[in-house]
Amino acid sequence: MASLREDIFGQASGDFAVDLGTTTTRVYRRGAGIVLSQPSMVAFRRGDGGMARLLDAGSGAHRMFGRTPAGIDVIRPLREGVVVDLAAGARMLRSFFDSISRSAHGPLRIIMGVPAGGSVRDRDNARAVARMAGADEVYLMEEPLALAIGAGADAADLWGTLVVDVGGGTTEVALVASGGIQCLRTVPVGGDAMDAAIAGYLERERGGLVGERTAEDLKIRLGAAADDGPPERARVRGRGVARGLPMEISVSSREVCAALREPVAAIAAAVRSCLDGIPSTVSLDLLDRGILRGGGGSLLRGMDRVLEREVLLPVTRVRDPLSCVARGSAAGLDYLGVLRKVERG
Repeated sequence: MASLREDIFGQASGDFAVDLGTTTTRVYRRGAGIVLSQPSMVAFRRGDGGMARLLDAGSGAHRMFGRTPAGIDVIRPLREGVVVDLAAGARMLRSFFDSISRSAHGPLRIIMGVPAGGSVRDRDNARAVARMAGADEVYLMEEPLALAIGAGADAADLWGTLVVDVGGGTTEVALVASGGIQCLRTVPVGGDAMDAAIAGYLERERGGLVGERTAEDLKIRLGAAADDGPPERARVRGRGVARGLPMEISVSSREVCAALREPVAAIAAAVRSCLDGIPSTVSLDLLDRGILRGGGGSLLRGMDRVLEREVLLPVTRVRDPLSCVARGSAAGLDYLGVLRKVERG
């Protein structure tokens, strides 16, 4: 096993684990940890001949988002966890790797996390993006499995671990056991849906239109799954629905919590549905093991308490939930003999 692992993911070669997320891309290198964490965005300037010139990717493109002049396009190549624009995704990923100083002169080999509920086409697209970005070898690993391994769970455990991966575009709830996924529930609810819910609430209840970045900022500053914390307020700027004039809105944490009620309920319902599909013997075992929660959306305050009330099981947020999938993808190559869901393409 050691020689095979060194051949596939040797520390001296150009080998990386990639969490290509809807909102954020993270790149992990064994021995170095996370070497890149950037918004999954890319900016192009449209050319006269139809060819678009790459302007920036990651944080640079994010700064342009929502405020670009004519002739410049800011693109998010992923939606609900899967690649929807191959060309933009490949150029974004290539730009990221170009920004990473690689001392290795060998082939670039990548293991990528992919949604467990994705289609064959989604997986093919993930492979294609990595290949177009310059990868010589590509491996795919289902993200709930990567999350469990990144959190320290034993991938070969017969009884398994229940994980809740709240990403930017989707939430996947899965029982990871015996080197694979035994039960899966996927809902198109994640950080993006939470931002949209906040923006929709302010338009509906306060008569103000705010952009995605403003809604996201409110989620980070005031967002909570349960309205049981001290009251807080924040002032944001937007446009009035009625006349389109600039306006300033004072928003309370209670309002943000109310806006998030529906996406939080959808995540809780997915957890309950997955538990309904698990054998009773395993469900009883989870009384001791509990549930692991990761992904960027897991940072929402109070989510653990809401889920614990809903399913009557202990819930633990994994250490460093933002990088857990990337770490687990890299570590997953230690388990090649027992993992059934590492695919080479």
